[in-house]
Amino acid sequence: MTLLGLESFIWGLRSGIKIPNLGRCLLSVGVQSLPIVSFTALFTGMVLVVQVGNQFMNLGAENIIGGVVGLSLTREMSPLIVAFVLSARIGSSMAAEIGTMKVTEQIDAMQILGANPVRELVLPRILACMIFTPLLVIYSNAVGIFGGYIVAVYQIGVNPELFFQSLTQMVAPHDFWSGLIKSSGFGFLVAIIGCHKGLQTQGGAKGVGTATTESVVLMITSILVSNYFFSLAFFAWMKWNGYF
Repeated sequence: MTLLGLESFIWGLRSGIKIPNLGRCLLSVGVQSLPIVSFTALFTGMVLVVQVGNQFMNLGAENIIGGVVGLSLTREMSPLIVAFVLSARIGSSMAAEIGTMKVTEQIDAMQILGANPVRELVLPRILACMIFTPLLVIYSNAVGIFGGYIVAVYQIGVNPELFFQSLTQMVAPHDFWSGLIKSSGFGFLVAIIGCHKGLQTQGGAKGVGTATTESVVLMITSILVSNYFFSLAFFAWMKWNGYF
C-alpha cells in the first residue's frame, strides 16, 4: 500500500490527473454520499444531546451543552462518521470494482494498450477521497449541530441563545481544522486500502467478495488506530502552543 501510494503521488506530479476520471470519482464519493451522511450526522447530534443533556441540566451545566456537542462533532464524531460511511459505501465499492477488473483481466488489457492502472484507476480515487472527505465533514458538523440544537431546545428546554453562546465560546478554529486534517487522512486510507485490495484480488468471484470484506475491515481498524495518533499529535500541538 505504501508503494502504491508513492506511485500514485509520482504519477500525479509527472502527468497530472484526467479531469473526467476525477469528476466521476468526486460525484461518487461526495454528492452521492450526502443522503447517508445527512442521516447519520443528524441522529448523532441528536443522540449526543439525549445522552448528556438531562445530566447537564440536573447539574446546572446547561450552559455548556452546545459547546460539548460542537467539540464532540468537530474533533471526533464527524470525521469518524464520514470515514466509516465512506469505508462501507465507497471503499468497498472500490475494492469490488477494481477486483472485478483484475479477475476479468481488464487491468492486464489496460497495460497492454499502454494505459497505467495506477494513473487511470487509483490516483483519481485517492484525490477524490482526500478532497471530498473534509467537505463532507464540514457538512456533517452543520447537520449534527442542527440535530443537537433541535433536541436541546425543543426537548430538553435549553435556551437557544445559551446553546449557541457555549458553542462559539468552546469551539475554537483549531478544533475545527483538526477534524478536517484528520478526515483528509482518513479519506486517503479509505482510497488506498480499497484500491490495493482490488489490485491484489485473485480467485474469481469468491476472491472479489473476500477482497471487499477484508478492505472494509482493514479500513475501519486503520481509521481507529490512526485517529488515536492524530489525536495525540493534535493535543501535543495544543500544549506546545499554550492552549492548555
